[in-house]
Amino acid sequence: LMRSKRMPPPPRRSLCLVDEFGKGTNAQDGISFLYACLRHFLDRGRECPRLLACTHYTELLELPELVDRPGLSLWTMQVMLEKKTEADDTLDDVIFLYRAIPGRSEGSFAYHCAAAANVPRAVIDRAVQVSRLRDAGEPVHAMDRSEADAASERRRL
Repeated sequence: LMRSKRMPPPPRRSLCLVDEFGKGTNAQDGISFLYACLRHFLDRGRECPRLLACTHYTELLELPELVDRPGLSLWTMQVMLEKKTEADDTLDDVIFLYRAIPGRSEGSFAYHCAAAANVPRAVIDRAVQVSRLRDAGEPVHAMDRSEADAASERRRL
């Protein structure tokens, strides 16, 4: 929302694009600011401009006072997933179809994007491990190099 305070609010027939919101902030500030911004527009009722907001702050989708609003619809990018078995510790296969569809994402594809960007597998494996530990409320400890190499080697086998 790069507009000057001197400019009038956009009329309802305008299209406002909100993307990369909260970049450069901590997560809590970014979510809070985006929520306030979206409510600012949505609270205009029939005078709300068309609004396209792209975000990775999926926590906002848990707030009924934001999501259950007339005139608001949720869309996501369609993907195809091939789920791995419980015993298979590798990432599910994902194909990005680059098609917007009504609904919301079923999860994060950050690790898949990292793999597509050729981030080393050991880094991705460690990120998955840290995420699981944090989700379980368990402490995250530093790994020494030999542990990281051994964990990566086990996943390759």
